[in-house]
Amino acid sequence: MILSFLRKFTAFLLIITNFIEAEVLVRGALILHDVSGKVSISRMGKEEVDFQANQMPVSMPGLIDCRASNDSYVFFSTSSRSSILFEGDGSFTISRFEQGMPELTNWETSQEEVSQSRVILNFREGQITVDNRYMIDSSQFLAETPLGIVRALGGIWQMSISFDPGKKRFNFLISCIDGLVRFTDFTGKQHSLRDGQRLSGAGLPTSPSIEVGEIVERTSEQIQLFLELTRVYASSKSDLLAYAPYLQVIEQDQLLLNEPVGLNDLGTDSSLSYPIIIEYTSDPPAVTPFRAEVKAPSVSEADLF
Repeated sequence: MILSFLRKFTAFLLIITNFIEAEVLVRGALILHDVSGKVSISRMGKEEVDFQANQMPVSMPGLIDCRASNDSYVFFSTSSRSSILFEGDGSFTISRFEQGMPELTNWETSQEEVSQSRVILNFREGQITVDNRYMIDSSQFLAETPLGIVRALGGIWQMSISFDPGKKRFNFLISCIDGLVRFTDFTGKQHSLRDGQRLSGAGLPTSPSIEVGEIVERTSEQIQLFLELTRVYASSKSDLLAYAPYLQVIEQDQLLLNEPVGLNDLGTDSSLSYPIIIEYTSDPPAVTPFRAEVKAPSVSEADLF
């Protein structure tokens, strides 16, 4: 009870501070709404997040590493008003998440994102579905993959990646359910997908064969789980006070700049030059050296030494 009060009070102070001061840059936050199967979530470079499936929703910082086994899934919403459904077997990491501090009145009167944001996630294997419909034009949402970079420009999209260790080949599929998605491979070639289009590819990371076509019926069926979760958790996704305790202000001495910077100071161009932020993680645990014992040589082997 006391912990709940303290978290709400902290959230209240953060919102009030936003009214008084100029817009500041913060690291974003997540809410974990649903989980099924075997899922591991840890804060970037730190301990695992402690959660129980019957104690949702769970708020947490926006920089995380998530792993899910086969037939498992996890559903998040973000303080930049995006939603993420991840299904295993595989993993993804949110390595960067910055935004302007959301302003409470604007948040409550608009369904769109209320401050500029930048999200970079690293997606290795599995299946991820993302809803960026409420992202404003000046924000960025990038997914780095072993095959190239996906840039979301609003809408709902899905990507699946599988790896064959025997052949050392990837199979991947990108589907644009709504909006616009761009995929840039490692050769620099760009593919744009619009409503109802999909891109399928297979091969080595540097030279996959790619084909663009229409979304298949299976993809339409897979998206139903995502749409249902989005509908069920619509109310808790929109609770700004649940995110607020984890909206960590980025101190100005962490930026390579002399003047205070807010996202409004950076203009509205989507190709913004963001301040460079260096994240420090905890040292890894010490490695215990292995000590082996070798028996003494036999009489016939002794002459060899």
